[in-house]
Amino acid sequence: MSSNRHDAAMCELLKDDPYKTTVFVGALHGMMTAYALARIFSKLFGEVDFAAIDTDRNKYPIGSGRVIFTSIHSYFSAMTANYVFIDCERFSKVVRIE
Repeated sequence: MSSNRHDAAMCELLKDDPYKTTVFVGALHGMMTAYALARIFSKLFGEVDFAAIDTDRNKYPIGSGRVIFTSIHSYFSAMTANYVFIDCERFSKVVRIE
């Protein structure tokens, strides 16, 4: 199967299902916000539709989150990266992408 046909088949398969363009992000710093996560991932991989930081029952961040991309190409770019080094004013951290 040619690359273009493969891409078209993947796009059709993933159409209208945002969970199939969701990456899970682990080892997040406790000061990371959903807004910052969305901006960072948008700059690195492409347009982000939604980002969230997972919290415990007391709303304290547990070090993981989710990012939903608007395009399958952005999703695959993030998935192939596996890790991202985030260097901010407040912290520096390597985060895992699954």
